[in-house]
Amino acid sequence: MKIAINSLPRAGTKILQANFHRYLKAAKYDVLCPLGEESIVEPFLFSNVEHDLQVTRTTIGVIDDYKVNFVKTYKSPKPLNSEIQNRFELLVNMPQSWVYKISPWVKFDPILYESASRLDKSVAIIRHDVFDHAFSYTFARAIKIWQPGEKMNEALKMYASDPIKLDLNEFEWIYKWFLRWNKIKWVQNIQVVDFHEMVKINGSKEFCDFFNLPPVEFDFKRFKIEFGDNKRKMISNLKDLRTLARRLDNDNQ
Repeated sequence: MKIAINSLPRAGTKILQANFHRYLKAAKYDVLCPLGEESIVEPFLFSNVEHDLQVTRTTIGVIDDYKVNFVKTYKSPKPLNSEIQNRFELLVNMPQSWVYKISPWVKFDPILYESASRLDKSVAIIRHDVFDHAFSYTFARAIKIWQPGEKMNEALKMYASDPIKLDLNEFEWIYKWFLRWNKIKWVQNIQVVDFHEMVKINGSKEFCDFFNLPPVEFDFKRFKIEFGDNKRKMISNLKDLRTLARRLDNDNQ
């Protein structure tokens, strides 16, 4: 079984991918990266520079028990769209099962609809709270902390007492990106999932029911809302962000 998760960042995909991976292992599939927490994670991950230039010199190298390893192999830069399709074909033709996640940065994702027609399951995670989602992601980029743990707990305490000012230009391009995502027309074979409904799932049975999977008991990992309402107290220019978001909403109508 091969599964695609299509999503923006900060939409519960790390835990979702871990649960799909646990499901596949519990169902006795031969999986790639069996000792990893999240299967093959993001095989279509590129740097900001590569996204800006829309070219890359890297491709998938060795896939070990834990992760996909990338290698710099092309002597001349290769178009990003071409390399994404190359990696997709490589993975589709492998005999093992896997689950990947992808956050499209381009308007026309070259494998979005192929994942719907050629894979066993393709899901899209949607968050309708675009403002909260966008400033949460902007905040995470600013403090460079992405996972729950001691570092995040310390950061939350620090910025609650000394709020951080977020960059308006960075927030603007993130907000525009998130607005474009929510306008994608999803084909029938892609299961569109509301983020806030997904995070209510409580156990492996509910997970299988929610995603229309044959029932399998597995070690379900609960979803977490990492910042919660605390993030509003940690941003010093929240009013400026809201004003900008309202303008972008009006421009987008």
